[in-house]
Amino acid sequence: LTREDILFRMGNLQVKLGQLRPAIDSYREAEDLTVDKLGTRDHPIVMSINHNLGNAYKSVWLMSGTRTDSSGKEEAIACYQESVRISQAFYGKHHSSAAESLIGLGQLYMRNDELWLDIQTEEDSNASEDNHLAYKFYREALSIRKREKGGNGSQAQQEVGSILCSLGVLRLRRYEHRRNEAELTGTLDEAVGLLAEGLKASKFGGQYTLHCRNC
Repeated sequence: LTREDILFRMGNLQVKLGQLRPAIDSYREAEDLTVDKLGTRDHPIVMSINHNLGNAYKSVWLMSGTRTDSSGKEEAIACYQESVRISQAFYGKHHSSAAESLIGLGQLYMRNDELWLDIQTEEDSNASEDNHLAYKFYREALSIRKREKGGNGSQAQQEVGSILCSLGVLRLRRYEHRRNEAELTGTLDEAVGLLAEGLKASKFGGQYTLHCRNC
């Protein structure tokens, strides 16, 4: 094993132990050594390191316990975006390797600390933009997963169902801020359709609660 291999594996173990900051340091050093050795960033190994970095930074942000503290969030977004960029540069658009990072981006922009049926009296422009971006990333991930797995298999069904439910939640948030009857009806119909499709695909049934796991 090379030093960068050991650092990458050590970072994975540190994440499992909840040692997020040391894990980030291990990943960063592994990334630097790998790029120096390869002479390029556009390689699947660097892509994987950035995805795991995104996961670690996302965990740092979630553990902060407050939406106002963005520590870790911006870094996670940058790492996920770099992972997607490398996937597209190396494999082309819509490759399966980009899906998990796209889902990570969707989760970050969806603001994980909000209740999915939270009613807001006034639209927050930042929240609206975040929800729009989350919807975009989830749509891209859904397209990849459906193309890759064809909706077959229990795990694939669960994953596609989870994405569809998240998309439905985002449409419900959009519904809260529509002003005319046509927009209200169209957005609500879309939200209900996505949630129904998600529940059918994932077979959550009674196990699915009002707290969406990605909200």
